[in-house]
This record gives sequence, C-alpha cells and structure tokens, in this order.
Amino acid sequence: MASDFTGLKVIWPPDGTRPPQHRHDIVFVHGLHHGSITDWKNKDGICWPAEHLSLDLSTARILAFGYDDKLSLRSDGLYEGGVTLKQARDLCFALKAQSRSDRGQVPLTFVGHGTGGIIIRCALCVSHTDPAKFESILRKTKHVMFLDSPQRDLTWRKWTEIAQGSSSVHSKGQWRIWSGALDGSSNIFDNIAPRFNITSISAGSIELPTTFEGGMGTTSTLSYDNALNVPSETRLVFGELDRQTISHLSRGTIDYRQFLGSIRSGMHRIIDDEKHITHIQTWLGRRLDDTNSDMYQKNLGKYHPGTGRWLFEHPKFRSWASSEVLSPILWLTGPEGCGKSVLCALGAERIRQRTGFPAVVYIMFAYDKPRSAYHIAAQLALQLLNHVVEVRGGVTAEVLSIVAEECEDSKKLSRVYDLIKVLISQCVVVHIFLDGLDEVGSVEGPRRRRSAQDTKIEASKEHLHSTFNLLADLANREEGTPVRLWCSSRETETIGRLMRDVKAQQIPIDGKDVVADIARYFDYHLPPIIDKANTNPSGTQLLDYLQKRVGDNFLLASILINDLGAKDLSTERGIQNIIHASPSSITEIYQQRLEEMGNSISPSMLLPWAIVSIIAFAKRPLKLSELREALTISLTSTKDSHTTNLTEDDLLSLKGRTIQRDCTPFIEFTQSRDDKIDGYLRLSHASVFYFLHGLSKGPVSNVEAIVVGPNLIANACLRYLSQTRYDSITWDYFQDHHFLTYAAKYWNQHIDEAMPDPELLQATGAFVHSPQFLTLLRVQSLFLDRQFVHAERANIPKIIDTESTTEHLADKYQSFVKEWSHALRLETSNSSSNAGIEECFWGALGKENFLHTHGLTIEKNSSFLLEMQTSDEKNSDDGTAPTYCFYDKISDDGSRVAVWRMPIQVEMLAFRPAMGLRHHICLAMNKRLTIQQQWRWIRSTYGGILSTGTQRVVGHRY
Repeated sequence: MASDFTGLKVIWPPDGTRPPQHRHDIVFVHGLHHGSITDWKNKDGICWPAEHLSLDLSTARILAFGYDDKLSLRSDGLYEGGVTLKQARDLCFALKAQSRSDRGQVPLTFVGHGTGGIIIRCALCVSHTDPAKFESILRKTKHVMFLDSPQRDLTWRKWTEIAQGSSSVHSKGQWRIWSGALDGSSNIFDNIAPRFNITSISAGSIELPTTFEGGMGTTSTLSYDNALNVPSETRLVFGELDRQTISHLSRGTIDYRQFLGSIRSGMHRIIDDEKHITHIQTWLGRRLDDTNSDMYQKNLGKYHPGTGRWLFEHPKFRSWASSEVLSPILWLTGPEGCGKSVLCALGAERIRQRTGFPAVVYIMFAYDKPRSAYHIAAQLALQLLNHVVEVRGGVTAEVLSIVAEECEDSKKLSRVYDLIKVLISQCVVVHIFLDGLDEVGSVEGPRRRRSAQDTKIEASKEHLHSTFNLLADLANREEGTPVRLWCSSRETETIGRLMRDVKAQQIPIDGKDVVADIARYFDYHLPPIIDKANTNPSGTQLLDYLQKRVGDNFLLASILINDLGAKDLSTERGIQNIIHASPSSITEIYQQRLEEMGNSISPSMLLPWAIVSIIAFAKRPLKLSELREALTISLTSTKDSHTTNLTEDDLLSLKGRTIQRDCTPFIEFTQSRDDKIDGYLRLSHASVFYFLHGLSKGPVSNVEAIVVGPNLIANACLRYLSQTRYDSITWDYFQDHHFLTYAAKYWNQHIDEAMPDPELLQATGAFVHSPQFLTLLRVQSLFLDRQFVHAERANIPKIIDTESTTEHLADKYQSFVKEWSHALRLETSNSSSNAGIEECFWGALGKENFLHTHGLTIEKNSSFLLEMQTSDEKNSDDGTAPTYCFYDKISDDGSRVAVWRMPIQVEMLAFRPAMGLRHHICLAMNKRLTIQQQWRWIRSTYGGILSTGTQRVVGHRY
C-alpha cells in the first residue's frame, strides 16, 4: 500500500477505477498525528479498509482523504455565527470533482477518526449551506461513522487525549481551532443529522444500548462529548481496542464484525413517520389527481371479458413485461375509437396484479385537461411515493435532503425530477403508463388568433417532452431499478419522431383484432336488447348490419349499443328504420344528434345546448356544483356592469345523470367519491371535442339562440366575478362559492378566446376598474397555487389592450405583478386572508394606474407616489410642458421625504468621492444664482450630493 498522501484518493480498487457493480463509496478521514494510510493500518501493518473491507463489500469503492495539520478557519457567512475548516471545503471540492469524473454521485458513507470526524461534520455543513456547489454530497450521504470523535464541547482535557498529552503553545492554538470548528458547526449539524444514519464508536469493555431512544437507557462511560444523542444515532463499543488503536481493525475480530455490520445496515435509512411523509406531499404542492384515477377506473369498467387477449399474447408486449426486455419503451398505436385507452388501463391493471410488488404509475393526457411539466412530474412523484410508503414502509432519508427547503420556482422542477429518481431507486421495478400523448396540444384555436393559440400548443408539447425525455432516459439506462414505459396514442408525425429517438417498440393495433373484439362485444350486449323487445328474426339481420357498419371502431359500436335501448325494436319496420338510418361514422352520429336537439325548440332543450357549450370550452372537467353556478349566472341579468348576488334559491336544479342522458353522446358524468350528489362533467371523448370546436361559431340549428362557442363560458366567468358581493375587497368568505376558483383562474383566457363582442369587451374594461378586480387578486393569491410565479404572464385578457380606451391595462398590471409577486404568491399551505394584497404599496403605483384607487382602501402600510401635475405648466417660448430633474432626501428616521425639482436647462458633471462613482446632475440656470451658488445651496440644504431620480419618486408613510 502506498504511503500517506493529502487530498482524496481511491485506495480500492488499487488502479483507482470503479468496481464492476459500483453502488457505494466509503470515505475514510484520518485523525490527528496520523496519515491517510497509516491511521488505518492494523498491528500486522495491513491497511484494512483497502485489503479487508474490500473483500466483504464488493460493490463499494474505498477512498481516503488526507490533510495537513496547518489548520485555518473560515468565517464567511456560510452559516450563522459559525466557522468552518479549510480542510472541510477541500474535502467537498474533492468529492465534487470525483463525482464529476464518475458522472454522478453514488451513496456515501463517511468514517472519521478523532479530528477526522470534525472535518466530516464541517464538510456536511458546507454542503448544506452552499447547495449550489455541494448539495449532492449531503443528499447522497447515507451514513456517518465517528471513531472516538468529539461531538459536543471539545474540552482541554479531551484535547490533550487527542493530542497525546501535548500542552505546547502550538497545541493550544490547534485546540482553539478544532474547538471553534466543532462549536461553529453544532447548530447546522444537529439540524441535518436526521437525514442520515450516525454511528458513534467508542473504545472500552462496557455495554451500551444498541440504539438511543431519547435519553433513557443503561448508564455507560461513553462520554457526552462522544455522542450526539439524536434518534438517528447508533452507539457501538470496541472491546478489543483502546483509544489509541481504535482505528486499527483486523478482519475476523469481534470489533471488525461490528464495524462491518454497522456499515451494511447504515447504507439504508428509512423515514416512516407520518409527519415527514406529509411534509413531502405538502412540498410538492399537489395532491393526487382524482380525475386521473377516475378515468383509470372508468376505462377498466369499459373492458368486456374476452377482448384484448391479442395484446397480452403479443411477443413485443410479453418481452416488454418480462425481465428480458428487448426495448423498455412500448408504443401502442391505433386510430381514433379503437380502444387504446381501455387497453392501457387494462395493461396497467395486469402488471399491478403481478407478484413482486411492481410499482405502477398511470397518467392519462386529455384534450380537456392541460398539464404543465411540473404537474406531470408531481403526479408521477405522488404515485411513486404512495407505492414506496405502502411497500417499503417509508422513504429513504435522501428524500429529506431534496425537500428540506423551498427553492426558486425555476429550480423546483429539477428537484421533483430528483425526487422521482430517488423514489424509483426504492422500487423493485417500475411500469409507467402514459395514455393519450396525441391529445397534448393537438387542437388549434380560432384562426383569427391562431398564433397565440399555437404558442400555447407548443408550450404544452414542451411540457410533455421534458418529462417524457426524463422517463425515457431512466428506462434506457442499464443500471438501477428497471423502468418500463408504455405509451399509447394515434400515430402522428411528431410523436413518431419522438418514439424513434428513444428506440421504442411499436405495436400497431390490427383492425382484424378489433373487429373480432367488437363481435364478442355485440354477441354479449345485443341479444338481451333484441330478446327484451320480442323481436322477430330480423334481429340477426340487425346484428350483421351493425358489425359491418362499425368496422373496427369500438367507440361507434358502444354508442350504437347505448342508442338502441331507446329505439323501437318491437316491429320489423322499427328494425328496418334503424338499419337504414344508422350512421356510419362518429361525425355522422354527432351531427345527427345536433339536428335532433335543434329540432326540439322547446325552452327545456336550450339548457342542454348551454351545458354542451360550457363543457366543450371549459379548460378542465367541471364539477356539477360549478356548472350549476355557471349556468345560473349566465342567465342572470346585469345592472351597471355588475351582477346581483347568486343565492341557493336562484341555482338551477341539475342532476348529473339527467345531464348525461339529455346531452348524450356529448357529455358524461362521473360520480364524486366523497359526495353522493356532486361529480365531474366532461366531454365523453376526444372526438367530441374536435367535432364541437370545429363547428362554425354561428348558429348550428334553426333556433337562433342555440350556439356552441366560447362566449357563453366567457360571459359566465365575467359575470360571476362581477357579483356585487365581491365589491367589498376585505370580504373573504368564499367557502360555498363553487365556481369562484375556476373563474378566477381561467377568466382571462376565456375572454381572449371569445368571438368578437363589443358588449363583452366593454364589460371586461369595467370589471378591471372595479373593486371586484382586487377581490379577484385576493382569491388568486389565497387559492391558486403558482398563479403569480411567472410575472411576465399578465392574468388579465390581452385583448383589452387592443382598444385605445383601455390605456395599456395589461402593461400596468404586469408591472404591478413583477414588483409584488412575492406578496401575492402566498401558496395555499400558508395562506391567510390578513396578508397578501394588503402588503402591497397600492398608493405607490400612482394615480395613473387603474389599481391605485381601490388599492388605497386596503393597504396595510400607507404609501404614496410623488407625482407632478404638469398639465397646466407651459413653457412660455413653445407652449410645451418643461422637463424636470428631481433630487430626493429621506430623513434619518424615515418619516420625511424632501424633494427638489428643477427644470432641465444645463447639464454639469459631478462626482461622489465616497462611492468613486460618476453621475450627471442636471441643474437649472437661475438668473439670481450662479451654478456655483446653486451647488453650494444644495450641499448646505440637503447635506451633500443627492441621488438623481425621475418624475416617479416613491415615499412610504409608517
């Protein structure tokens, strides 16, 4: 074995490479008066970490860190009131460089002898306080082992034992440095200690409890300064070695076996308490998507026994689902209506029922539920978290490092990706099912504003691609937990290119297989309908005709079967009418149903039309309670641009199943799990979405009042937010206002997407100038997570700035959000109606800002903007208003602001010596004072050169 060295070096494998199955790093840091190799040599002169430990831990790489004893301390604000050793930062830099060459940091175990333990704890503190450089070190640390290392107060008596009895001046100086490093790191280290296992090892022939349970246990001679006394700590005693030889282990001894067992068990730490699990869910800022799980169950409910067998017998599927997979990514393709979503849900259920506890994640992408990259990642993480907690009993401690603190929104998505990787590492195998990839950003908006809509479509695709690429990388890697990725969609050019890039195996759905499955479906459902009607032999003719008519379209088959229940099958004529009138395509069915609804001109039929229109253009599935309020408010008259308040007596009486019946085949209702009355309403299929959005925005029937378009829901949102009860800005009881959060989140998008309507545009302008608009801001701040994350996205309609009378409202609103997003972005977990918009300096916006007037009534700290009234001030020469330069000075107690205003006529150069800066100070020519006299007057009046400003000088009254 080589001699001692400084720095970080691999001591096993001898050539410095990684083991064949490299899964762990063990870093040894020596104590005082020893070296990186000599401190770990036993009585036989063998460096036991390299020669012995490597035999018992074949998947671990052994490293040693050497340092000199010329100690120095740093105190650079890394952590409050603390100092850190230069050697600790050197260790961090060395580990970072090592991980860079390895292309990633593997889990870490640290072993520190004496003062080496202090260096390790200081290094972990540096990793915590400087995450931009060293976060991965703390995150990957699984276990820290202290061999006779002081943990609390490093007394002089303890130091003399470490320093082998030396009491020289140099030794006292060293003691102060080591003691300062230990004390300076205590607070931070106590905070991060629960994230990894800790083993405190002492020498002596005494018995100690195996684990510390909070202070109670048998008394021992293990001194307080050698133990942390934290729940994650385990205590060991080496009975065969003393303090001088505690690092000199030999393979086969009792002490070595204890050490080996501790390393093996310490590589894993499971966090199982409910408090930490809840913290992870809160940190994600999301909950499991109920509509996603509802669609999963609904698709399973559509499965008919005996169908779909061809898929699970397909060689490519069998290979994908097995351990000997040809490609970990499977792509199921087929035309619209052939049953892809049902097969996806069925495949997930088949995998879920296998032995070995495979993790199954199911994400359904839908035309009516856009998902951001963060939303997709959060749903993946939540489903994986539930599986890991259920199967493993808890999560690895590394998760705590990821979710320890809030971070910038721009970085949080990356942290969620890290969380997904860690959770996957705790699973035996992971199967991820992504259904409906072709429905992401697949619908274009109205042609008149196509460019803006196309931007949104491309953003949706980018959100999908970023997460998909992460999952594809995890699936294609050759090490770690196996990840299998299922994708199902139509075969489009964009998705085809994406799948080719990741080398996915494609299974195109064969129309013959679908036809055979539809035949089984008809054989099961059609005979009971025919028998019930006592039909003559023409029923067989009907069955043959329907099979030929639907071909390989399962959606068309299910619609026709459902429709037959309401038809007259009791006579030969009735059956012949069905045969001759049955549509041959989905579009024909939808158009036929529209004509039937249009021919029914009774007032009762106008309500289903309105429901179809609202649901078709909603941004997500609507709850029944939301739809009731939206429909009612859309039928309520307005007065002075405001809407009278909705009451429970005003609300329309609606039932989910009745709506589904009256609006078939366009709308389906899903009962809510926790509410026997409420539930979700959505379009029954993506084809309905495409059909309704493709209609002309004019009347679709001979009844002029019947229109399917985006304006109805736009008016509903605007009217709801304009209710008179919301003109009280401090009013904060929103519990039973079901449509409020939807309207608050999407109102501006609906206004922008509506067809041109002067009345709607006028009402929008009146709303943003009303006190109800500030109530909208309060609702967004309290209940809409991440609403103000992106300041560049103004949450008011962009179309209002196309009118000259609106005075650039969007720009003024956007500048307000940029300045005050920190106060508005409260997050739902810590929201309070007594904070948020009241903290903004509304007065400081100035009278020209449309938010100024109503904002003054609620601001917590009174504020103002010093503004000029220049409209009456004219220059005698050319009749124009003069240009001014301003100088301001704030009193020491902050209660007064002095402002000097001067017309700009002459420019001179001035210096501020104290700052070494050069400024242009604009001074006015005064007939009675020279420039020098004006300059002296400024200095005597304002106490020196004043900072230049503009016409917008902000002051605050406290």
